[in-house]
Amino acid sequence: MLYLQFLLIVASLFNFIIVYSQEENGDDDLQYVDQKTVPFILFSHKLIPGVQQYQEDYDSILTFHNDELTSIVQDITSHCSSDAYILINVPGLTKSDFLYSKNSFNSLKRYIFQSSTTLKFEKTQILGENYYDKLTFFIKDKCRIKDQMIINIRGNNTDNFQPYIDSNKRIIKINYPELPTLANSNDRTKSLEDYDKFLRLVLAQIPSPEHTVIITSLNPSKEGVHDDITPIEIFPEIFDNKLKFRESEQNNRILDVPPEFNEYRPRFDQIESNEKFLSIFDYDFIDQNKQLIISIVIAFLLFIIFQIFLFIKPSSPTKDKVKIKKKTTALQEKKLK
Repeated sequence: MLYLQFLLIVASLFNFIIVYSQEENGDDDLQYVDQKTVPFILFSHKLIPGVQQYQEDYDSILTFHNDELTSIVQDITSHCSSDAYILINVPGLTKSDFLYSKNSFNSLKRYIFQSSTTLKFEKTQILGENYYDKLTFFIKDKCRIKDQMIINIRGNNTDNFQPYIDSNKRIIKINYPELPTLANSNDRTKSLEDYDKFLRLVLAQIPSPEHTVIITSLNPSKEGVHDDITPIEIFPEIFDNKLKFRESEQNNRILDVPPEFNEYRPRFDQIESNEKFLSIFDYDFIDQNKQLIISIVIAFLLFIIFQIFLFIKPSSPTKDKVKIKKKTTALQEKKLK
């Protein structure tokens, strides 16, 4: 990794020296050549198992073939795990834009970082202007998307995109205007910033966060004379971090995990399953609580004796005499009357 970064720095410095010397000598036509390869980025909100292996096997110095790229893209989109497929064409985009205009992709970097499936290929063969048309037909057929659910957006025009609120799957194709030439670096950087903001606008207005985005250039233009052989990587701080964590679902808000319960803890941890349960007839228990048991038994017996005594106690003689006297007095009063 350190060796690759060293080569990147050396090649960038070498390219800068040559371009600067050509500008000083007025050789503008010699510092740019026709693009032989184009960059390709794909990211998806949901995790698609097995895709990360393609990134691990890829060498950014080598050119990725169209057939293999098409196979990978079809494998990803055939899962139909997204509610929106955004196909973005940035005419004239080169891999050097991700180095010299790196700060123009703030929204794009954030969306890639938040995605569960990510792929990037710095050098792919020229795809052809009808590449998205073929891919649209494949996704439409595989995911059963109706023709009226295909949205074409021309240019960086905010009025060209009409938000929707239903849950139907859609294919959104965005065709940006061609980027300014590499010689007009300030205008080129400004255009990339505008395209990045427009992408954020579109993604923010899609009712579902589950989307798959593809960004490339279907209309190659010019590139630096040494850009094709310069080992430039696209957002290494993001994609290298993704490789470290392998495949992981970052956006699963309904986790398929069993609920957590408190661990079962018996009241008496020292009692094992093969031992006897605690009982009043247990010898050890009686031995340890002998005095308490004797006190309880004595108190209980005294209570029973007291209740029996109250039940069999004879009536008091004094009370009987008082009752007889009262009866005699009552009889005498009746006779006098």
